[in-house]
Amino acid sequence: MSANSRFFSAGIGALSIAAFLTAVNFPASANAKEGPEPSEYQKAAVSSWVKKGLSEADALKRLESEVRSERTAREVEDEFGDHIAGMWLEDDGSLTVSTVDEKTRESLELRGVRTAVAKNKLSDLKAIQAELDSFARAEGAGSGQSWYVDEKRNQVTVEKRKGGLDRLGTEFIRKAQSFGPAVNVIESPGGELQPAFNVRGGDRLDYPGSQGCSLGFNARDAWGFDYVITAGHCGSSANWTTYGSALGSTATMSYPGNDYQTIVNLYPWNNAPTAQVWNYSSGVGLTVKGSSYALTGRTLCKSGWKTGFTCGQVLEHNASYDLGGGWVGGLVKHSACVEAGDSGGSNIVNDGTVTSPKWMAQGVTTAGQYYLDPVWGEKVCGEKVGMPNVGYHQPIGEVLSNTGLTLRTG
Repeated sequence: MSANSRFFSAGIGALSIAAFLTAVNFPASANAKEGPEPSEYQKAAVSSWVKKGLSEADALKRLESEVRSERTAREVEDEFGDHIAGMWLEDDGSLTVSTVDEKTRESLELRGVRTAVAKNKLSDLKAIQAELDSFARAEGAGSGQSWYVDEKRNQVTVEKRKGGLDRLGTEFIRKAQSFGPAVNVIESPGGELQPAFNVRGGDRLDYPGSQGCSLGFNARDAWGFDYVITAGHCGSSANWTTYGSALGSTATMSYPGNDYQTIVNLYPWNNAPTAQVWNYSSGVGLTVKGSSYALTGRTLCKSGWKTGFTCGQVLEHNASYDLGGGWVGGLVKHSACVEAGDSGGSNIVNDGTVTSPKWMAQGVTTAGQYYLDPVWGEKVCGEKVGMPNVGYHQPIGEVLSNTGLTLRTG
């Protein structure tokens, strides 16, 4: 995302954040047909809201409201820019905008926009997070697990690991608390935040000795060569495969700091790139039309070979964490189910209607919060043991800007 606008997008002819796809047609999906996207969207996206207590009818209304609110949000940011301290969606999908400026608040309300009063400028909160990021890069964060600017609370929220702090965590929390009431330190609900190892635009990727990851997007460079985008923590290799078929080698890598890599597709005649994200439950490809910035509260869906096609809501933007392998920042936190194996997979939102979907790229999965299943002894996402889901993705815009690649669209 650009420094000046949360709603970053690039033109098709430039570094376009153009498309989001299930990186290739693999044996399981080689003959897939683009199917009834609306009904598949309803099954996953609507289900995520029904679990929160909404009826199916209210869930559908909520999804339609999201799209209208995000259009308004773009107009608000274009007009008021740095005067905005935060924007988010309420439970019914309506927009709230916060500001420290009374004149801006009055202007927004004259336009029919719900407002909230903020004490802290967004730029000041981002500066605090930047200092915490620098501290974590230099010293580590230990059990100071993750941190982000919470636009709704108008604070920087720092989550510490449940069960006490180690030495590095204590030092990190002390640094965070030195900023006073602008920082809110909370304890995580439990579980263990880990990279989501294993490889699909949901399909599986592997290399000798790897744990497997999921594929996020197909892309191409200015010369027309094909690439796959996935997570950086999955590891680099000259021998990436998908379902036993040779794919290619790592071309660029950014991890830690960011969490992405590109893999040159050396065998496009075997692994034909598409502009689809794979829906495991139905065997249907969801065609991506472009990319967008999803506000806090938007319904988001992700695809990965381990947990399939799952949906939740965007929780926070520009989140950071340190899992022991180094600081990673600029991430989006969400509540879709993510487990080990989903890393690198596709994250998308619907910018159209329920009946006429317009799937937009968001990013590639990086990590999730896992809990021990007492019956099977496996690490699972929160909803499977009565706890909240937590996942993270690397925004696709930064990947494309840094690599010069363009995603495929359909």
